[in-house]
Amino acid sequence: MTLQYVTCCVDCGMANLPALNEMIERETQVSYRTLMRRVGREVLASVPQFDGYDWRLRPRDLTMKRDFHVSYHRSVWQGRRCYYVRWSAIEFIFA
Repeated sequence: MTLQYVTCCVDCGMANLPALNEMIERETQVSYRTLMRRVGREVLASVPQFDGYDWRLRPRDLTMKRDFHVSYHRSVWQGRRCYYVRWSAIEFIFA
């Protein structure tokens, strides 16, 4: 089951703020490995804000996994199971 990028908290719009707040309140932190299994490398790498990471299988530069400013979460977005990346205090949602 590969999920797709839906939105981030900055772009979700005022109408979706209750869903965003509920998602954050219900979050469970997960491992990088779990996120990769659910979302996938290609989907993560397709998010423009993540362009600075090295997505090669044998990376030489900064990877998302080694970035201590990033955390990974599971929750519910508008009634659907979702996973999200909290990067620089911005939630990037995959459902």
